[in-house]
Amino acid sequence: MFHPSLAHVPTAGNCYEDSLMILIEKKYDTEDETCVLCHGYPRLTRADDEFEPGTKYGHAWLERGEYAIDVLTESIIPKVLFYAFGCIDEAGVTRYLKTEALAEILDKSHYGPWAVEPADACFA
Repeated sequence: MFHPSLAHVPTAGNCYEDSLMILIEKKYDTEDETCVLCHGYPRLTRADDEFEPGTKYGHAWLERGEYAIDVLTESIIPKVLFYAFGCIDEAGVTRYLKTEALAEILDKSHYGPWAVEPADACFA
């Protein structure tokens, strides 16, 4: 049985690992819906130390039904807003059921991304 004191604690910069671990823990699953792991490419809304606004970057999050869940901030917002705020092209999002995600990590030996990465995306 899952014990709350053993829960994974997300940290900034580790979205692939954090999202997978929270998916496994079923933290955001409900009686009616389970989460899926998503890998996609939002665009920066402002410049950071290395990249200009509009730069695509690799990111992982969870989705449950019509909601997106950022595991670091514990934000649960409608997917339509999450995609709009992040300028995410849904065609570039890969979704994994829990069993698929576990198979990928066993096969690839890393937390992601597992699909072919777009040439114009950065992974800082």
